[in-house]
Amino acid sequence: MTQRGSLVKPLLRYLQTPLSPLVSTTTGHCHPSFPANVLAYHLLTLQQLDELAIHYHQVLPATVETEEYGFAMEPWIGAPDEAHVDIDTRRKRFGRFIGLNIDDQAQNPPTIDSITHTGLPRLLADLEKTILYELAIRAGETRGSGGSPPS
Repeated sequence: MTQRGSLVKPLLRYLQTPLSPLVSTTTGHCHPSFPANVLAYHLLTLQQLDELAIHYHQVLPATVETEEYGFAMEPWIGAPDEAHVDIDTRRKRFGRFIGLNIDDQAQNPPTIDSITHTGLPRLLADLEKTILYELAIRAGETRGSGGSPPS
């Protein structure tokens, strides 16, 4: 296995880490966009993050339900600076709300920087190339064809 291939397995395990669903204190239901795993968390869109904040009552002005969760996140819905709260900030706030230890994630391999919104598409493209290369090796397609591992 290539050095890159040896990095893929821990990354895949990390991205596949399941997240425990959070239910609404009023409905008892999990939001349909609640991420099932770490990868899905990093792929949440701005609209999904807003819908999740509303579903879990993390808005301004605060409601009785806002405080019924174990942790209240700093809301952006209804905040004066709502339009200026970027997707990364919203994702981090939501991550803390659902129990992800955002500040400590950077210490766990792979680094959180390698899977941020700018790095994730490149990371997934590299992952796809590596997987296809490893499959080609197993199928014997690179023998004698001058195939080389993806860069």
